[in-house]
Amino acid sequence: MRGIKGGGGAAVSFVVRVWWEAGAGEWRGQVEHIQSGRRAVFAGWDALPGVLRRLLGEENRPAGDPAGAGELAAEDEPKKA
Repeated sequence: MRGIKGGGGAAVSFVVRVWWEAGAGEWRGQVEHIQSGRRAVFAGWDALPGVLRRLLGEENRPAGDPAGAGELAAEDEPKKA
């Protein structure tokens, strides 16, 4: 991911939505990886970096190699092109 400044790699994009969950007393959010359409939810700011790393790891995972149980809270199927 050095590509943004140095031109040596591909950039990736995310949409991050956040909201205050009053009942839980914490910030919650959803991250969407634009290139794949995969989505994940998180609770608390500390969880966000791990969610981003897992979504990025999905790009490099061989086909047919499922994510570990509980590794990624997927909300829905990837976008259809």
